[in-house]
Amino acid sequence: MQPVPYFTGHARSHVDSGFAAIKKRFRRCDVSTLAHLSDVVNDSSNSNASVQYPQWQWEDWRAFLKPKFRALPGIRFGIDCLH
Repeated sequence: MQPVPYFTGHARSHVDSGFAAIKKRFRRCDVSTLAHLSDVVNDSSNSNASVQYPQWQWEDWRAFLKPKFRALPGIRFGIDCLH
């Protein structure tokens, strides 16, 4: 059996390319809730679709932690997605 060559920047299969599209989109987005993550998955590619488990309780950590910490001047937490 011969090893399959792998070129940097190219996905090995359709599944890998789908995850690569999600990862690329996720890096450019500010995700703090499950709804934001779902939007990232749906917007990453025409072939990607998010499936949510409705009974899981997700928290908005940004709203939870905001009163406990103060913002540092000149430092941004993340970049908002461009839809």
